[in-house]
Amino acid sequence: MPNYTTSPYFSQEFKDKIGYFKFPLYEGGKGTDQNSYVGGPGIGLFVAQNSKVRKQAEDFAAFLVKEWGDKSVRAAGVIPATKVDTTFSNVQ
Repeated sequence: MPNYTTSPYFSQEFKDKIGYFKFPLYEGGKGTDQNSYVGGPGIGLFVAQNSKVRKQAEDFAAFLVKEWGDKSVRAAGVIPATKVDTTFSNVQ
């Protein structure tokens, strides 16, 4: 959310409409604490286990995370980790 709430590219009217909510509990569910949150840096993606498009959603999520990670690293000017075969190198 900070990307939207602190960015100068978004109007204050837009920023004022950003928020979050607690997911409702349902009877028989495993979660019992409505004050527990899932989150962290980056993006969170979810797909229902019995979704008709589960495989496509998983493939898309994997693609999105890879692309987002690659572009984030490049945009920050960081050289990504690279495997280099030094077997035939004369590096000391």
